[in-house]
Amino acid sequence: MRQGFTMIMVIRILCVLLCLGTTLVADTEFVREAQEELRKRNLFFGDIDGQITPQLTNALKRYQTRKGFEVTGAIDSPTAASLQIQSLAGSPSAGSEMARAPKPSNIPANPAAATAQVATVSSTTAVYAAEGANATQAASTTEAAAELVARAQGEAAWADLPVVPEPPAEAPTPDLITADRVNRFVETYLADGETDDIGLQVWFYRFPVKYFSHGLVNQDFVVKDTQAYVKRWPERNYRIVAPITFNTSGPEGETQIEFTIDYTVRNKGRTKSGRTKNFWTVRASGDDMKIIAIREEHIRG
Repeated sequence: MRQGFTMIMVIRILCVLLCLGTTLVADTEFVREAQEELRKRNLFFGDIDGQITPQLTNALKRYQTRKGFEVTGAIDSPTAASLQIQSLAGSPSAGSEMARAPKPSNIPANPAAATAQVATVSSTTAVYAAEGANATQAASTTEAAAELVARAQGEAAWADLPVVPEPPAEAPTPDLITADRVNRFVETYLADGETDDIGLQVWFYRFPVKYFSHGLVNQDFVVKDTQAYVKRWPERNYRIVAPITFNTSGPEGETQIEFTIDYTVRNKGRTKSGRTKNFWTVRASGDDMKIIAIREEHIRG
């Protein structure tokens, strides 16, 4: 009798481990897709490894900020829907709890029947111990018993249901270039340029980009150049000293932006200051603007 009971418990534990293993695989693929989508948008430059890292969390925060979502640093439902991530089974949150999937409709309405199904796969205690929940509370309601059945059977049955995203904050009209929008774009670029976040600084470009005196370059070139500049001048300050002007009559919806700044950059042994006049060509890209050409003229310094 004891041997038979032991065998049943072993089978139950194996079932639990199998379910957990399947979820972990789905979770890794979900994070991997998020990394790939953020890299396409020039926000994430780490390895596509399915791991939740501080670099991924920061990239998510940048994306959420620019989309007008709640800034959680997590792969939450609005963010996943906006990124068009498909692997929704067991969808995790970077730094947050797992997103909840809807329950399947084929759960028995009878509490006794539901409890019986649960018993055939795993005991209430075993499943909730593995998933960190309170077993006593879980067994107290019909809904909890039904949830146990759903988890034991796997979430794949309803993983492909469409996701209805929360409405994002109203974004600027893509083809309407206003003074307020241009000013905000330039000011954000300069503010991000004072940080050490390479992703923030590179985000503003559309690749390939005509990059200062280097001609047409790709993303890797700009990333390396920005990293080198940040390393050479750890402290950087920029200040706009004249009104920003722009002209929207360029070809193919291009906008020419001009502005003048004073700059001060420092490292341990040197301080350098000067003034530059800056010339950008930008193009609307979705609800954002992107720089497609950038150059500067040194006025002094």
